[in-house]
Amino acid sequence: MDYTSYIKADRLPPVEPETPGKSDPDEPFFIRTHQAFEIWFAQISDELEFVRDSLARDSVPEKELPILEHHVRRAARIFDLVREHLPLLETLQTSSFYDFRTNLFGASGAQSVRFLQVEWLLGLLDEDLFAYVEKEAERERGQAEESDGDAGGRDSIEITVKPELEYRSLAQYRRRFTPEGLARQDRAIGEALERAREKRSIRACLYEWLERTPYPPLAAGPAESRHGEQFRRQFEPAFERAYRLDLDTLRERGHMSLEEGESSLTAAKERMGRFFDGKQRQAIVFILQFADRPLLSRPAALLEAFLELDEAVTNWRNRHVTMVAHVLGGGRISTLGRARSGLEYLYSTVHKRAFPELWDARTFLLGAEEARDIYPETSWSGYEFKFSDSPR
Repeated sequence: MDYTSYIKADRLPPVEPETPGKSDPDEPFFIRTHQAFEIWFAQISDELEFVRDSLARDSVPEKELPILEHHVRRAARIFDLVREHLPLLETLQTSSFYDFRTNLFGASGAQSVRFLQVEWLLGLLDEDLFAYVEKEAERERGQAEESDGDAGGRDSIEITVKPELEYRSLAQYRRRFTPEGLARQDRAIGEALERAREKRSIRACLYEWLERTPYPPLAAGPAESRHGEQFRRQFEPAFERAYRLDLDTLRERGHMSLEEGESSLTAAKERMGRFFDGKQRQAIVFILQFADRPLLSRPAALLEAFLELDEAVTNWRNRHVTMVAHVLGGGRISTLGRARSGLEYLYSTVHKRAFPELWDARTFLLGAEEARDIYPETSWSGYEFKFSDSPR
């Protein structure tokens, strides 16, 4: 077998301009660049489907975690590569693009079945994701309404709330994408979504895996410690002690009053309480907090790989919207016939996260010394990071 037959280079479709009388290579360049995107999105889907199917099993052998981490990181690196392709499209002059843009009427990148499959695989249509983000946005908005009118306070709250409210708007928009509605718009998309919903997302499988996290035994005995109640009771006071030390330092240096400090501590404890109410979220904190323990290094590396993937997708979105603005500005009109361009929608997607809990967990992590007394050395001596076949 030679190179051409193995790589199937002879099966690459010929690309000719769709615009009569146009002989320059700009339109074939535009088409080939997007064909390359589609090829890479297909590979990302393959990587993520492999990881999803592995995590969907009732028991995931610890020796397989590095393999899953490898494929998650590869998907992240492919997104990095696709992001690096975007500057190529900026070599396309706006006037040249408008010469063949009418050929795109009725078409949009939002119709890319392969990219939508990546989003669905990640879990960006999962109801629990919407619930988590929307509840946090609602609480933050409530805090903003209860503020005493201090401008600096409003600004800081706006920084926190605005991305979540944009996510809320996007979530409501996405909910209209039912299989039936999509099938009417584009049958291939509708059928692909139906197939995707037959299986759970990576997000759902990962968090079911996390809910089975075993914890080191403490004095209360294995029946209680396996659920993590003891870990939480040990962790929360350690977090409060560390937080109070930070507040004391800020007050000593004149950066915060006693009343401000107490209010900040109360809000932090409330946030941590909400976060720890989810077993999978508590498990994230436990694994990342003690990632230096050999038995937790592999699970922690897998979680970090998922965060890197989320970050790579975010970086791609940011670079993509910049490229579109560079080439089109706001756009004269949407290629799908809407009065406004798709740029506003693209801006609304840059805050999307498939795993916001992995990001939020950083809020509650302690320094190694601050967490040292949560588990005595005797707790780790009999510890096994081995999942049972059913959630504990």
